[in-house]
Amino acid sequence: MGRTADVQPHFNRLPLSQQNPLLETRVFHRYCKERWPAFAFQSYLEDFLEKCWDRGVARPIWVQDPHRCYSTFQVWEIEMARRFNLLQSTTGLLPWPLKGFDKLLRLLILTQDLYLPEVRSDLRTGPMQNYTDPVLGGTDFWVSQHYILGSLRERRRKLIEDGQIKPKDALTEVGMTESDLKHWTDSVRMMATTIDPLEKWRDLIRFVSRTKRQALKGAALLAQDFYEILDHIALLASDLGMDIGEATLLQWQDPDFTPAELSGDQWRLVEYGRKALGSPFELLEYLANEFGLNPKPRAVILTEGEECHALGALYEGLGAPPAQLGIEFRSLAGHGNFSLANWQCFIEYMHEKQVLVYFVLDREGRAAREARKLLKAQRRFESPGLRQVIPAQDRIIVWKSSFEEANFTDKQIADGLNAQGVQVSYQKVGAIRRQQRTKGLISALSEELKADVDKRRLASDLVNELVLAIRNGRKRTPTLLERFVDKSARLIVLNHQPISPESVSRNRATGLLG
Repeated sequence: MGRTADVQPHFNRLPLSQQNPLLETRVFHRYCKERWPAFAFQSYLEDFLEKCWDRGVARPIWVQDPHRCYSTFQVWEIEMARRFNLLQSTTGLLPWPLKGFDKLLRLLILTQDLYLPEVRSDLRTGPMQNYTDPVLGGTDFWVSQHYILGSLRERRRKLIEDGQIKPKDALTEVGMTESDLKHWTDSVRMMATTIDPLEKWRDLIRFVSRTKRQALKGAALLAQDFYEILDHIALLASDLGMDIGEATLLQWQDPDFTPAELSGDQWRLVEYGRKALGSPFELLEYLANEFGLNPKPRAVILTEGEECHALGALYEGLGAPPAQLGIEFRSLAGHGNFSLANWQCFIEYMHEKQVLVYFVLDREGRAAREARKLLKAQRRFESPGLRQVIPAQDRIIVWKSSFEEANFTDKQIADGLNAQGVQVSYQKVGAIRRQQRTKGLISALSEELKADVDKRRLASDLVNELVLAIRNGRKRTPTLLERFVDKSARLIVLNHQPISPESVSRNRATGLLG
């Protein structure tokens, strides 16, 4: 079919853009081959585009021989031409997804600089591009800066209020009506969700930077292009004061977007709550939990000194590796730092975030007294469903004397000391254990023997021997340490992070967080 006289480029003048410059055929080919493997070679794409142009579809936006320039929005035309076998059709009629797209394409190009920074955002910050050559994309000479989404919205509001950009005039200029916008919203949404293999992940992917979204391939990447068109239309419609029915994710994030306007996406209001919909970081945490991607620890265990290393080894030995279970160890850096005043705010905040907090301490100084205060204390800061600072006695372990004395025999301690060159018999260890003293057993032994004891190494050696005994199945009574690790691991592994406000309430109702 020969090209008719009325099949002209979309613009007689080059439309300039800082945000989404036109792509010359060579660069447009690179863009397309990531979406369609069939266009692996540039000649294949050129041949396809030439035939489309004969049918009045996917026409260049602007032509200055030998250059033909295309917009990224035209991937819609290419996909629809392929999907509906346009080039094989003999009717001469365009399939419904292409009828009137030329008007929408002009509208998208005319308004792209106004909306693309928000459309291409990660719902927290959006990119403002500044191309040295605002004519053709694909050049290396460009700068990108990210701005908080609120400032991008304020910029757009001022541009519209000042009359520098008039969405209503743009709609009139291309010959479209608000009804046409509604039609295209429905059409693009339907096609995007139809082709998207990652549709069920869309909410999560929308929080990923556009650079990483563009690393997708094939239909998954093409769907992202369609979602950008959808969000572009939705923002334009919003500025026109239109109700377009189902809302897009961008609109859920707008604090001024009322529940009534959620329409067909009402489930998201129920699922995530009104507060979360206006708070990208809160919504992102729910989504990260839903997909099992939240790197936040499930529990924080604070120890007085170096016992944290030994504790970690025991969790590992009992089949609960801290790195996989989500346990973070912290040191109190001395028993004198353990007090209600020092830790109350931290504990309350962690429990609000559903992070379990444990303390493992020697019975030194005020440890026992402060532990009782923590267990009795009511929360200082109100949070729905939470009352106590520490909800259960097993969250604070204060050994009857010290870590070593409470969990290991005289012989085990003697063997551990001998292994690091401190010669002592188990009888000597027992004799000092029975003495009245103000110091811990290991400190007393170190003073009596006039030897420097590596307490961190000793704790690790003792636990390593304990792990061997566990793995070898030796018959014995489990130590207090084992029972603590086993019980805490069982609870921590069940600390499933909330995916909605409702699950936050249910989890708090168990009483395990305060």
